[in-house]
Amino acid sequence: MVSKLTFTRLACSLGIRVVMCGLGGKTPFADALAGVSGTTFVPSTSNLKARQKWLASGSITLGSIFVDKGAARALEQRRSLLSVGVKKVMGKFAQGEVVQLKDEDSTIIGVAKVKMGAAEMMGSLTSKNTIAAHADDIVLF
Repeated sequence: MVSKLTFTRLACSLGIRVVMCGLGGKTPFADALAGVSGTTFVPSTSNLKARQKWLASGSITLGSIFVDKGAARALEQRRSLLSVGVKKVMGKFAQGEVVQLKDEDSTIIGVAKVKMGAAEMMGSLTSKNTIAAHADDIVLF
């Protein structure tokens, strides 16, 4: 149930309506969509483009990047993630793959399609001008 609620929260934050229902009766899906049974979760308004929704909801994440407070603030302002703001890299991922973005408290704050693999990113953590993920490839929750 926790995974269902986690996905529901994500979907609603992306502007997607979610309906949960049991499978009893003759037409459980039709009944749930009509509001006769089940639970409907109302989405919040989302300004995300279709590509960003796809990136946030349809991608399998292959690792995690932990960012410092300064990087988290920059991401909130729709800026690219620089490798100097990365505190730790977990998992094995290649350039172009999607990873989770986590803050210093290990809370997932979003996802990003990275511009470099995990090994390369680990080697450039002190580089001030190296882009780890472009702003257009980052979705915050």
